[in-house]
Amino acid sequence: MDRTKHQNAKTFAYALPLALILLLFASVTGLALVSLTITSASIGAKEDNALRAQSMADDGLVYWEANFDQKIKEAGNVDPSAADRTLKQIVASITPPDNAGFTLEKSVSPINGDQHGNIDPNVYSAYVTVTVKGTYGASERKITRTYLVTTVAKPFMFALVTDGKLSFNGAAYVEGDALITGPLESSPYAHYDWGLFGGDTKRTGYSALKGKLYSERDHIILTHYKRLFGSRVKEQLPLTPENLQKGFVVPPTLSHGTVEKQTIPVMQLVLEKENQKPLLAEDVVYKKCIKRDNRGNCTHWETDLDVNTQDIELMNILNKNRGLWVKGKLEIKPNVSLIVNGDLLVEKDLIIRKGASLSVWGGNVYVGGKAEVQGDGAARSTLQLNPGQWMYVAKDTLMKDAYFQGTLYSKGNVRIQENLWYRSTIYTAGEATIEDFKMQDNNFTIVAADKEVLVKNNNLFNSQPLVMNAYFYSNQDITLYGVGSNIEIHGGVMGRNVILNAAKGKTWECWFGLDICFEEPQEQLPIERSRLKIFYNPDVILNPPSGIYQPGPLTYKVHSTSLQD
Repeated sequence: MDRTKHQNAKTFAYALPLALILLLFASVTGLALVSLTITSASIGAKEDNALRAQSMADDGLVYWEANFDQKIKEAGNVDPSAADRTLKQIVASITPPDNAGFTLEKSVSPINGDQHGNIDPNVYSAYVTVTVKGTYGASERKITRTYLVTTVAKPFMFALVTDGKLSFNGAAYVEGDALITGPLESSPYAHYDWGLFGGDTKRTGYSALKGKLYSERDHIILTHYKRLFGSRVKEQLPLTPENLQKGFVVPPTLSHGTVEKQTIPVMQLVLEKENQKPLLAEDVVYKKCIKRDNRGNCTHWETDLDVNTQDIELMNILNKNRGLWVKGKLEIKPNVSLIVNGDLLVEKDLIIRKGASLSVWGGNVYVGGKAEVQGDGAARSTLQLNPGQWMYVAKDTLMKDAYFQGTLYSKGNVRIQENLWYRSTIYTAGEATIEDFKMQDNNFTIVAADKEVLVKNNNLFNSQPLVMNAYFYSNQDITLYGVGSNIEIHGGVMGRNVILNAAKGKTWECWFGLDICFEEPQEQLPIERSRLKIFYNPDVILNPPSGIYQPGPLTYKVHSTSLQD
């Protein structure tokens, strides 16, 4: 019995520490579980607060943009001289409602010209930055968005703009945003016009569009080409990110929303200048007597003016500094200069030969016939006006190896060949053709046509691209070729329909000039070797050529967006 008691005591001695250990473990585990439960609940609450704060920030951004857009529209047409004041008033007037759950921090930063500090006083541009802070509990979320706002017409804010069809035929390369309201078409086949039979197609691969694609409809059709049993088949697909992957080697970021097209009234602008014919006095009319009667009275006057040698009648008029009126044709012979102070009125044709120059200070130029500025290589021709002055031409205009400073309004067609120097804006009520172009650095040209713009046969079969600092605009169609041509546009393109045709790598004439041959394999060449590249150039907004401003509303687009905790 004593032995049994001894064994029970021994068992109790072992059980008591074990029980205490189990009790301690249960206590610690329970406390840990309680702590974990409290921590999980705390984390869940914080995450919920963070989501609610983000929702507040999102609501604040929607509120800001709706009010900003409405007030920009309500401001109507804004003169550049008043734009800064108007914009700051608009931004300051937008405040969040009471108990909104978000705050707005805003700033307006006018842009002081391009990278060189140059700025056109007839243009106003600024960055508007808003930071929306959403708050819920102890959580905060911020969204910062910056907008580019300008008095320049909205098309000039994009690399590609069309209210009709945008066609990528072959392997074009575009960096910049695109704005479309019509169908988008993508094909791996580039079209080209060459040789005896007038053209062909070549499978070169799909294009790249590195930027945002703004479209207002979810049901715009993407026309996608593919090979099926040796034939080409078009597929009509909804415009979605997945389908864009099929039609582009580098697809754009799709941005659905309202797209407001803003055209330039080119025909109206040209006709306005047609009705602004200078009123000059009779004493500045050029006339030279070429026949007299027996009494010495002039019976026949020469009204054409050939500026070649010293002309007493001409010098007498120019010395008055009140302009010049030529009732016939004005031709400036090679390597001769003519300077006119005041308006220049030419009733018939204006011809500036190679190496010749015409400078008109303090006045405009009005030509009742055609105008030709015909340089020749190093012997370039010059036509220059004061900033803000313009030239009107009633018929066709040719600019070849020309230095042109000013704004041109042509009622006829415009052809630009070889070099075009300086910064200019050209409006034509007809067609514009840019051919055999060799634009120099540090120049910029805007070509705005009421009819078709055709860019072809530029920098033919060269391996290095020709850089064109230009923006091409048309109220009809614009067709660009980068097959035989090799061009790089730093600016942008807008037309009713825009058609891009492009190959990659090297091309050359073959079959005795009847066709074009291509570096192979075309589809495996990198898209960066495209022979048609378009890079959006912000100088269109920051420092445009004289003549781009037309009275209109402020326009804007999103420049950047960032999120902060």
